[in-house]
Amino acid sequence: MFLRWKVWAFVAGSGLAVAGLTTQNEWLLWSAIAVLFVGMGLRFAGRWKARPRHPTSPEPQGAGSSETKRRPE
Repeated sequence: MFLRWKVWAFVAGSGLAVAGLTTQNEWLLWSAIAVLFVGMGLRFAGRWKARPRHPTSPEPQGAGSSETKRRPE
C-alpha cells in the first residue's frame, strides 16, 4: 500500500547513514535513524487501514478451524 514511501524512506535513510558515516557527522546519523523509523512505521500503517474494525459479515462457522483443514497422510 505504501510501497513507494517505504522504498523512498529506505533509500533516503541509507543515503543519510552513508553520508553521516563518511563525514563522521552525528546529526546525519540521527536523521538517518529517524527516516528509517518512519519507514518502519509505514509498514504497520498499511495494516491498520486494510483491516476493517467491525466486519459487516461474520466468518462462516468452521472457517479456520482444525476440523476443516486436511491433514497430510
